[in-house]
Amino acid sequence: TPGGTAWLKMTEIKQKELPKVVMAPDFEKAWNEYLEAYNGTNPQAFLDEMQTELDARVENAKKYAK
Repeated sequence: TPGGTAWLKMTEIKQKELPKVVMAPDFEKAWNEYLEAYNGTNPQAFLDEMQTELDARVENAKKYAK
């Protein structure tokens, strides 16, 4: 799914780029480069799919609420 693909890309970017941010002599520059790469992964697709799943689980849980 688009959300699944985004999740994989987000994970790759975090693992690759965050260590660079932590060790960068210019934190702001490294952070902005990380954010640019992260935003390029289409995180909204992941968030949209997760929201749909969360909404479904909440509706399902209402069956068991007293």
